Amino acid sequence: MLPLVYGLLLACGNTSGSGTLPSAPADSLQLRVEARYAGAVGWSELYDCRVQEVLYGNPDKPQFTLYAGISPQFNRPLQHAPDSFVVCTLSLRLYKENDPQRSYAVVPGFKDKKGNDWELTDVKP
Repeated sequence: MLPLVYGLLLACGNTSGSGTLPSAPADSLQLRVEARYAGAVGWSELYDCRVQEVLYGNPDKPQFTLYAGISPQFNRPLQHAPDSFVVCTLSLRLYKENDPQRSYAVVPGFKDKKGNDWELTDVKP
């Protein structure tokens, strides 16, 4: 029975015939992180994040500073006592590749080692 279910998953989820399950797009990340409030800069709340698990994608930093902006959609799940942390799942998409103009992300999200801006699209507890 299990081989049949696995075969159906492969057939329904992959039309390339390679025999592997489909993966997330290269321009997407989903990370389970430990986030700790780090302060504010201008209108943005900052969080120091440490990656606990990569759900999909290929981040090049195990730790980063997340610029959450002012959106309640992003800040509410991240709110906690200043001296503690929260574990949450971040969904991000590639916003801009290799932007050497700034050392910080121009959208809510973070900048990786290559200078790519990753835009925060969702935060779940």
